[in-house]
Amino acid sequence: MPPLLTATAVVLASTVAAWTAWRVARGDFRAGQHLPLDLCNLSALLSLGYVASGSPLLATWMVCFALPGGIVSILTPDLDERHDRITRLKYWIVHPGLVVFGTAAALTVPPAGGMAMLPRLWLLLIAYAAVIGIVNHRLGANYLFLRHKPRTASLLDWYGPWPVYVFPLTATVVATMMLVFLGWSHLWR
Repeated sequence: MPPLLTATAVVLASTVAAWTAWRVARGDFRAGQHLPLDLCNLSALLSLGYVASGSPLLATWMVCFALPGGIVSILTPDLDERHDRITRLKYWIVHPGLVVFGTAAALTVPPAGGMAMLPRLWLLLIAYAAVIGIVNHRLGANYLFLRHKPRTASLLDWYGPWPVYVFPLTATVVATMMLVFLGWSHLWR
């Protein structure tokens, strides 16, 4: 595994784990807000899983999903007055870190499995969204913004009210993943 991927994965996963532990230690951990279930925190943890396993599916997740997700999160940060300095710091480590990791993975790891990886990744995301829907219902949470839009301005504002925005968002995610995968494949020809 390239050293940049390993180092970035350690920083990403450690940042999310340390932030979660800090919340627990402070006594203000709330499962409906602080579990690492949103896609960027999950991707930060999965980066370490990819480094440990070399899984082609995780490589595809990191390049085609976490990389563009990190870019979108940088361009439209979901940060407002309710976020403390440590949470803001975590945000600005994780999202640029995902961009670094995804870019480094695209440049150092060829896509394996061809286009067949994309439907597998989409099915994985659909299953994850279904699980998160249940978690959101049980905890009164809003992971993946399935229950309402972020409090701050975001790309979701272009997609209409809840629940309408879920459908164009899904189409955008699928199209973006396909374009990134095609670019990644073309890079390795």
